[in-house]
Amino acid sequence: MRMDPKRAVLALIDSGWSEQQIARETATNQATINRIKSGERRDCRYSLGVRLVALAEREAAKARQPTQSEAA
Repeated sequence: MRMDPKRAVLALIDSGWSEQQIARETATNQATINRIKSGERRDCRYSLGVRLVALAEREAAKARQPTQSEAA
């Protein structure tokens, strides 16, 4: 399934990120993240969408990597 900004925000929140942390990492504000999450804002600037999806994909990749204790 292709990730869009809303799915990216929801995935990050599910993995423990706050709206404020997501906003800080993607150079936007918490209110914008909340509007994307709630569906109130269905579209966003392309550059923000790219940053959200990249952040979510990076965090998902980290979660898939084995920890040092699992690798040993």
